[in-house]
Parts: sequence; C-alpha cells; structure tokens
Amino acid sequence: MAETGLVLSKEDAFNNVMAKIAALEKNNGIKLPKNYSAENAINSAWLMLQEVVDKEKKQALEVCTKTSIVEALYNMVLQGLSPSKRQCYFIVHGSKLTLMKSYMGSIVATKRLSGIKDVKAFVIYEGDVFETVFNNETYTIEFNYQPKFENINSNKIKGAFALIIGDDNKLLHTEIMTIDQIRKSWGMGIAYKSGKSNTHNDFGEEMAKKSVINRACKRFYNTSDDSDVLIESLNNTDEDYDEADIIENAKEQVHEEIKANANQEVIDVDPKQVTEIDNNNNENPIQKDLNNKKTEKAEQQMMCEF
Repeated sequence: MAETGLVLSKEDAFNNVMAKIAALEKNNGIKLPKNYSAENAINSAWLMLQEVVDKEKKQALEVCTKTSIVEALYNMVLQGLSPSKRQCYFIVHGSKLTLMKSYMGSIVATKRLSGIKDVKAFVIYEGDVFETVFNNETYTIEFNYQPKFENINSNKIKGAFALIIGDDNKLLHTEIMTIDQIRKSWGMGIAYKSGKSNTHNDFGEEMAKKSVINRACKRFYNTSDDSDVLIESLNNTDEDYDEADIIENAKEQVHEEIKANANQEVIDVDPKQVTEIDNNNNENPIQKDLNNKKTEKAEQQMMCEF
C-alpha cells in the first residue's frame, strides 16, 4: 500500500520539491521567477492542506499518497504559483492530490513563458460594439471594441475575449468566444448541467472571463517554444473540475477571493496591444480608456476562481 501524507513532513516535502527543481535548473535551464519564494509557497500550501478534505470529509494528508502530494507541490512551485494569493487550490481525486489553477493562477502561470507580459479578458454585452475582420496580409483577426457602461448586465452577455500581450506590448494572441461556446464549456460540468451551479448563476461575467482566459492560455502555451517540462506541468493542472470535486473549504476560499477583488483597481491594456478597425478614423473608446488608464466597473473585474 502506498504511503500517505501522514508520513510526510513539511520539511521532507520542501526538500523533495526543491531537489526536483534543482535538477530541472541544471538539466533544462529552468529558473523560478524573481521574487518568488518556494519556501513561502510550500509553507502556505501546507497550511492549506490541513483543511483540505475529500468528498467523504477525510483529510487530504490522510488519504492522498505521498508521491501525489509532492507532485502537486512541485507543479505549484514550477509554475510560480502562490496559495496565499489564491492562485491555486488542492483537490482530492481518490488517493491522489492534484493542483488546480485559479483564475489568476492561469494568468500567472502563462506569464512564466518567455516574452509574456500579461493576459487580459473582457466581457461583451448586448449593445456593445464588437466587430471583427480577417487581415489577409497578417493572417490575424482584427477587431473594434466599443463597450458601454450601461450595457453591463449578467443576463445579456454576448461573449468574451482574451488578449495575451508580449513584453514589447505586442498583441501575441486573441481568443474570442460567443456565449454559446462559453456555455458549452460550462456544460462539461455536472453541476451546471443540472442547473445547480450557483457560481455560474451568480458570477456569469467572471466565469465567462475564466473560460476565455483558460482557452487562450492553453492554446498559446501548447504552441510555444518553451520547455516541454513547464508545458507538461501547465497541462497537468489544466483539468476541468466538476463543482462536486470542489468541497466547501475550497468554495469558501473562492468566494473570499471574489470579495477581495471587488474593490481592486485593474489597469487596462496599453493601446498598442489592441488592433482596431475604425472606418471613420475616430479614436476607439477602449483605446481612449487605455490611454487614460481608467478602470472598469468593479463588478466587471471581480475574479471567480473555480
């Protein structure tokens, strides 16, 4: 029978993880992000693990194998994620502990790739102007986005789009999803299918942004030239989880994150990151907002972490 987390101390977990990271640094040239403390992250994770339970309310450290616990912590450190910043959570699947990236965790992990500055997402509502056209010379989708504050309505979402921005403020990737595509991605979960998903009902905007960001990030890093080891780690923590797998303690952390982000200022994208279509040569409203570094309505920027 495999050893469980009961035989694993925090110090042993840290030493096991750092040994694997040291081997990667030596053989693959992978380096942890600057200002990232693996020790602090593991300390936070260990505290979190004391509260993580499975569906039968048994503690994760009691039922999960020692190997899976070390692997989950290793994936966390390799991706530069911090539990204390609610960038990741731990989920029990049988006897295996797995790492689940949060909304912000997907962004942070993608920024581990070379040349990535940021990832942004916006919700499109009925009444907003959103026009796309294919550029035959650059083989890219260009768009004109003109949102209006009075259009914000969680019951009238038309879609969402995400932008992946490079270090030189160049737009590297655009992902656009209609509301039907978003709902189809939600429909993979049992809770949403049954109509019992309070998260999707209460925080539709945030769930829409999460869906489009996850798709954008996954498509982008699976076509990148970065280390296969890092890409494998990103893919290993990219599972779609049913709400049934996310027990109450994780849900409480998620809702606390929503409250914490409600009053958070978010600086918009630099205008060079957005390609516009403007037949009248008028300044695109989104670019005007970007230039002035205005913030969006707090409700539109809350981050849901399922």
